[in-house]
Parts: sequence; structure tokens; C-alpha cells
Amino acid sequence: MRLPLWSVCLALTAAPAWTQPCPWIDGKVADLRDRSYWTHSMEARPGERLVIRGEFPHARAMTFTVRASDGNVVDTLIDTDLLEIRGWNPFLPGMDRRKPYLGEYEIEVRPTAPPSGKRPANVLYTGSLGIFRLAYEAFRLDTTLPGGKPPRLTYFDSANRAYCQDGTARTVTAFHNGSLQEVPSVAANPPQWSGDSSEGGVFTRSMEFDARFGAILEVKIPGFRAPVETDRGEPFPEAYDVRYWSLAIDPAPPVSRVVADFQIPPSRRLILGLGGARRPAVVPGEEWIGLTTRTGTLRVVWVLPQLADPTGWMPHIDYLNSDGVGRTP
Repeated sequence: MRLPLWSVCLALTAAPAWTQPCPWIDGKVADLRDRSYWTHSMEARPGERLVIRGEFPHARAMTFTVRASDGNVVDTLIDTDLLEIRGWNPFLPGMDRRKPYLGEYEIEVRPTAPPSGKRPANVLYTGSLGIFRLAYEAFRLDTTLPGGKPPRLTYFDSANRAYCQDGTARTVTAFHNGSLQEVPSVAANPPQWSGDSSEGGVFTRSMEFDARFGAILEVKIPGFRAPVETDRGEPFPEAYDVRYWSLAIDPAPPVSRVVADFQIPPSRRLILGLGGARRPAVVPGEEWIGLTTRTGTLRVVWVLPQLADPTGWMPHIDYLNSDGVGRTP
């Protein structure tokens, strides 16, 4: 059930007039073609709060995550959790997503543990005092439209005065990058997925490949349901298996190659030619990805899957020689 607007206003402490917003101290730490990721190192202090205010983006998904300095996730808000303060939340089923301006939201980060009962809307908790990292991630973000920039940040001290933290206290603290963190692995045959990583509803697995096991890599993608029509601005449906899915190939010179869910061929098969291998005549052009490199990494990402553990939807990978590639079933 959607709460009325006034309930959001009561849930968040009234803020004074906005000042110049604070910078995202760590900045945009990654832009992986289909996902944009900003982080902000912060110190949770008694009686203070951080307010995040932004416009809803034109994107397939967005998440906010608070991590402790040891890399553990402390709290998360996903896009459908948010109540709007203006306009509407375009990530809810059936909402109009074709207008440039969609709506605005406001989130408060509090330096306390979450309540034992029902949580107020639009609030993140650090769980304790100390050093934390706030992460904002958006998938298939349209940077040309309202909401294409990261939301604004403003701190309020115990006297409700706006200020910005300077970040000097965080320079000695080592942070993990969550779902963007690389997990070293070694190419093997048969291929093996590794790099078990999750953050705020984003699950990532990776696999190293090497042409010494075969010049052709066959990737068979399971038949999960993703709302691919939303990439064209259509409303989100009520039911799907995963909000967004992608397979990244790195390196794939001159830049990493990303195959998004709406780009999966009808056969749900991809054939990668390693080290300059030529496309076999039986392979349709829509399935073929030719790589000049002999080694690299495959990285699969599920965003907001409906399964608690989406590893049952892992692509099946096989090394083949040119003679071993069959026609599309």
C-alpha cells in the first residue's frame, strides 16, 4: 500500500533551506557502460544526519547502499522502496516513464540502528557511529535527462545547521568496492564461475577465459524473464524474474563489451571467437562476438532478481573448436 505524501514529510526531520550541496567525496568510481556507480565516504556522528535529495532517473534500476569500512553491507534501499516528495516513483509497476521529469525523492541517513518495529520510509541507517561508505548505483542511466546526475548531499549537525564533511578523516580507512570489487580467479576447463559478490540487490559472478582451451566459447543463456521493454521507456510490469541482466566481456578492445538483456539473440546463445578466430559459417551474425584477445573475463550481473539466490540462472559455458560449433537449434 502506498503511503500519502504527508507521511513521508513526518517520517523525515524537517530540513532548513538548501545550501550548496556537498560533493560525492569519492566521486564516480566506475562507469561500466551499462552501470554508473558513485560513492561517498562519511563519518556517522552523534545527533547528525546526511540528507540525499535527487530526481528519479530514467534508468532500469537504482540502489543506495551503506557499507562499513570492512566492506560489509549495513543497510540498503532500492528504487521501489522510495516514496516521492514530488511527482511519482517511475520504478513502480504501471507508472508513466516517458516524460522528461518524473519526480523527486529525499532520503535521510541516520547514525543509529534501525527500529525494532516498522521502519520509516526513505531512511538508511549506519547501525553505529564511525566511518561508512554510501554508494549510489544506476543501471542503463540516461544522463541527458533529469535525474541523470547523482543526487545532492547535505549534512546537518545536531543544531540542524547545514554543512559538508571534508573527508580528511576517511583517508586512512580502506574500503571495499562491493559489487565492483574484482575477485582474482584462474581460467579453467571446464569453465567455472567465481567471484561471489552481492550488494544492495545486485549480484555479480565472473569467469576467466583462455583460448588455449579452445578458440570458440559458447555461452548459453537461461530463459529468465526481464522487462526489456522498459529500456524503451515502457512502464515496469508487475512480474518478472530479474529487473536487469547483463554480460560484460573484458577486455574486448577498444573497450569492454556489454551484452544487455534486450540484446540477447532469440536463440539465447552467444558464440565468442577468441584470439581473432573467424566466424564459422553455421553461426548467425547476431550470435557472434569476435575478440582479438586470447584471454579475458566474463562478468554476469543480475539486478534485483526475484530469487534470493539467482545462481540457478547462470549461463552455461563451453570451449569448442571451429568444427565443434553446431547450428542454432
